[in-house]
Amino acid sequence: MSQPLSSSPPWWPSLRDRAHRQPASPRADLRVDGRVAGSVAWPLVELLVEAGLPLVVDHRAGHVAPRGDASDALGEVAAWLHR
Repeated sequence: MSQPLSSSPPWWPSLRDRAHRQPASPRADLRVDGRVAGSVAWPLVELLVEAGLPLVVDHRAGHVAPRGDASDALGEVAAWLHR
């Protein structure tokens, strides 16, 4: 039997609290076409750049963006992360 829509499952408050916590490490905004699409931990940004992936990093502004076509660049990042 399903729960009524007005009630939340018992695990919901814990999940909501974790989602609203500050990240454990500083993060760079991930910008795609000038808009923030997410964030990436700075140590991971550095690894991605060292690996030669197509990213543009702006430390002063605190963001990272795909270089060239966003789909292609982020596809390369995804493939590298899955190795």
